[in-house]
Amino acid sequence: VRLFDPKLNAAFFRAFSRLASPREARGLASSTWYVLSALVVLLFFPTPYALAGILTLAWADPAANVIGQRWGRVKFLAGTVKGSATFLAVAFLALIIFVPWPQAIAAGVLTTIVEAAPIELDDNFLVPFSVAISLYLMMG
Repeated sequence: VRLFDPKLNAAFFRAFSRLASPREARGLASSTWYVLSALVVLLFFPTPYALAGILTLAWADPAANVIGQRWGRVKFLAGTVKGSATFLAVAFLALIIFVPWPQAIAAGVLTTIVEAAPIELDDNFLVPFSVAISLYLMMG
């Protein structure tokens, strides 16, 4: 609704300035993509793969963001090497709960690349979907 009313959009960003990023001013909020992604993976993939994707997003994305913004200097795709390395390490920790380590590494690497890629679609949608589909293709 806020996207159709400039005054409401401005009020939203005043009220939630600490939670919303400037890139969300012209599009859906990242939280909307997060919920949509969770619904899609829970509806279309086996529950363990869906939960692995959701947990990867919940743990790895914020960790990579903090490390990448604070210490990342060397670029990697649309992110930084340190941010992406952090994403991969934390993704592995989330994924190893659900699948054997070789699949956790493979899904982690693929999802790290997807997360860092300069893709227009929000990574809050792409990360759980990437994890769920990669695990499904590897493990059935």
